[in-house]
Amino acid sequence: MRPRRLALEGIGPYATRTQVDFDRLAADGLFLIHGPTGAGKTFLLDAMCFALYGQVPGLRGPGDLRSDHAAPDQPTVAELEFDAHGDRWRIERSPQYERPKLRGTGTTTTQPTARLFKREGREWKEMANRTTEVNQQVLDLVGLDHVQFARVVLLPQGQFQQVLQPATGDQRERLLTSLFDTELFGEVERWLDDRARAARAAVQADDERLSGLRRQAGERWTEVLHAHGPDGASAGPTDPAPDRAGRPADQADLDALVTAADTWATRARSAAEDAERRHDAARTAHDRLALVGRRWERRQELRAQATRLRAESDAVDRLAEQLADARRAAPVAPGLAMVETARRAAADAASALTGAGLHLAREVERCPVRLPASIGSGHGAPAVHHPSDAAEDLAVLRAELAPLVDVARRRDQLTAEIDRLERAADGLDGEADRAAERARQARLAADDATARLTRCRELALLADATATELERATTVAAAATELVAARERHEQRGSAVTAATAAHLDAKAQHLTAREAYLDGIAALLAADLTDGSPCPVCGAAEHPSPARASTAVVDRAEVDDLAAVEERAAAALRTAEAAERDASTRVAQLHGRAGDVDPAAAAAAVVDLSTRLDEQRGAAARVAELQEEIDGSAVRAGAAESEAGALRERAAQARRAADARSAERDLLAARVVDALGTDADPAAAVSSVDVVATALAALVAASTERDRRADAVRQAEERLAVDVADAGFDDVDSAAAALLDPDQVVRLERVIGEHREELTRTTALLQTEELADLPDDRPAVEAAAAALQDATARRTIASATSTAVQDAAEAIRGWADAHRRLDSEAAGRRERAELLRRVSDTVGGRSGDRVSLRRWVLAAYLEDICELANRRLTVMTGGRYTLHVHRTGSGRNRLAGLDLRVHDAHTGERRDVSTLSGGETFQASLALALAVADAVQQHSGGVHLDALFIDEGFGTLDADALELAMDELDALRAGGRMVGVISHVGTMQERIRTGIRVVPTESGSTVEVGRVS
Repeated sequence: MRPRRLALEGIGPYATRTQVDFDRLAADGLFLIHGPTGAGKTFLLDAMCFALYGQVPGLRGPGDLRSDHAAPDQPTVAELEFDAHGDRWRIERSPQYERPKLRGTGTTTTQPTARLFKREGREWKEMANRTTEVNQQVLDLVGLDHVQFARVVLLPQGQFQQVLQPATGDQRERLLTSLFDTELFGEVERWLDDRARAARAAVQADDERLSGLRRQAGERWTEVLHAHGPDGASAGPTDPAPDRAGRPADQADLDALVTAADTWATRARSAAEDAERRHDAARTAHDRLALVGRRWERRQELRAQATRLRAESDAVDRLAEQLADARRAAPVAPGLAMVETARRAAADAASALTGAGLHLAREVERCPVRLPASIGSGHGAPAVHHPSDAAEDLAVLRAELAPLVDVARRRDQLTAEIDRLERAADGLDGEADRAAERARQARLAADDATARLTRCRELALLADATATELERATTVAAAATELVAARERHEQRGSAVTAATAAHLDAKAQHLTAREAYLDGIAALLAADLTDGSPCPVCGAAEHPSPARASTAVVDRAEVDDLAAVEERAAAALRTAEAAERDASTRVAQLHGRAGDVDPAAAAAAVVDLSTRLDEQRGAAARVAELQEEIDGSAVRAGAAESEAGALRERAAQARRAADARSAERDLLAARVVDALGTDADPAAAVSSVDVVATALAALVAASTERDRRADAVRQAEERLAVDVADAGFDDVDSAAAALLDPDQVVRLERVIGEHREELTRTTALLQTEELADLPDDRPAVEAAAAALQDATARRTIASATSTAVQDAAEAIRGWADAHRRLDSEAAGRRERAELLRRVSDTVGGRSGDRVSLRRWVLAAYLEDICELANRRLTVMTGGRYTLHVHRTGSGRNRLAGLDLRVHDAHTGERRDVSTLSGGETFQASLALALAVADAVQQHSGGVHLDALFIDEGFGTLDADALELAMDELDALRAGGRMVGVISHVGTMQERIRTGIRVVPTESGSTVEVGRVS
């Protein structure tokens, strides 16, 4: 990365637009930034960092960048052109700031913006216009974040000494961690810590399970002992002691508990078998006596039943006599029913005649027309002496009233037609009003569609820009989504590397063990042939005080070779796993370069948002023609509705004129009806009333005829009934009726009589059976046998429950003891593994030994590289006196063991702490380290090219010779092609550096002058 041009406006001390052309300074390579204190020299470096990253080194924040000298309408912006990866780039960035409102009082907030451009030919093509996208692309182009950039490109005043003498104990570690990627080693530390914690948790779980098994066995033993022990229904064991048994401490206690439980279970089983035998004997005696008792009770029940049946025999004989009378009276029943039916019909006919008379009187009273004199009058039923004359008079009256019905009907028709015409006119007026409203609504719809058409045309113009933005967002979202899976694959392959490493170590250990055993076996074979006085074929000695002896495990050469092959395969698998892990790490880095730290869900949401926006814009473009058609259609509908409203109003006027013509005819017909019947009379009602009176008169005549016929039927039925009663042998009708029974009563009497006689016969026969003979006169004593059986049953239940509970407890305790033995054996291996993982984790995490963690050990390696690069310059700047070294050994009190720095003084030959250096020496060492850090970052970060370096102050602490040596080093940097800018007040620097940037403060803000240093 090489800066080409920096432009500032309304930012920091630079109110007006100010530009720094670095290309004019690049020819010399080394340039000076000078000017009075407070003029804004350091701010040029801050502005460069802000333009790239939106962040400012030091304590100043982006919200503090607005220039106090800027006018209210003047923007606050920083622009930087730079070269990266062979292309020219330009970035424009503005912070969030408060500025006075252009109208009125108060302030308004301007939101932060960022835009990135790429030079293509003579044109600048915009590559990103959102802050997150710009930040990610800058990170990809420069290869450093803002913290790293401020530490390896911008060396702020006093801060680049932090590598040499950090302000706090762990600041050097944080600084190196921010510069070099050691996350993998931190993950290894965390992975080992997690495995060690998991192993400890597994051991703890084993201990808890073992303790739980012992606790379960003890509690079950105590529970059964308390429920069925010596104080219960059965005798329990005497050992082991309850207190000790309730708290078994180890496998031996559990085994003793199993033995005691088995002994008790055997005793309880014997007791249960004895109780079962006693119960069977008691049940046999009880069942035999209970059978005699049941036969005795059955005989007593049958005797009582026979006595009851003999006492009921007289009543049953009387029921038999009543049944015989009912059968003799049965032929009289139809005659009685006929007489009763005839009498009811005669009564109904008389009642109907009375009702017909009253109905005729009501209708005569209600009739609105004067009736003929033949109908009669007065209260109660009319006196109709000649029904035929009355009917003829009513017919004549009806013929006179009939023509008036047609007149009234025509009058009513005209009234309805007039109402219809008036309603139609009102409806036509309403339709005309609605048509006018439709015309107004159509005009409004045309206006609304016109407004929507304008909006759609505006949205359609934005579709191309949104499509481009959607394409970029889709790329970022895909990379972010794939990055999650890539990181998971990286973690999985890291785990595979760890597993392959463990497998390789195990194979190697087995190979070495077998090899040692093989060599031991060879020595034993040679020793087997040694005899005292004979020389040893290896050493030649004649005495053999301690010959080698063969071990129990003899290993041959073939087994050693097989294990060597296994080790080689494990090593190959480890190399394959490491290669896969590196590929996964590279893929993660590539995807991170595309997506950065963007959340996949947020990126997907952004794609959805842009897709929705693009669909809306394209939909708006598609609706332009549709809306134009809608506007035209609304205009046509408005004209048609206005024409329709005029036609409807004309039709309403015609309907009102027709209603006026029909009103005159209706009035003439109404006057005719009034002259004939009166003011409120209705001809149709009058005719209907006359018809009702005629109908009521006919009904009265028919009811009188029916009453006479029913009276004759009653006399005939009574005569036939008298003959039937005499034939049945009864004195009168009442005695015959009293003897009658309904069929259900007859069936019931027959059943009662038959059942009584059958039951008496059956009871007598049962009392004479052999089963009920030879029974004692007194009832047997069954209760004593039942009590004995109940006691035996209770004892058997207790003994059985005790035996079952003790046997279940014995089986459960035996199962827990076996599980305890298996788990204890399995847990031993896990304890050994947990201890091994703890030692490895403590070693890698820096909690044992030299107390240097794996990450810090790697950082120390980076620091050694930095020291090697720094010593090349420091040796020159100090005339070969000083060199820096990493002090790896630490004490228990040193939390930074492995990252300590020492300086070797060639004059004294000793190494001492860097804090003993003088001010000038500290600056020389710090400058050498800072330059070395930049070189190391460039070496270890592939694709990062640092073509510029800016150093802020510090040269005033050097004497003339040291300054001259430092300048020689800066010249060497310039000779290597790097552009170096130095901020300094030292006059000697101005004599040595002839090109630079002069910052000039004024009352309205600072300005810069680029050129020769005067």
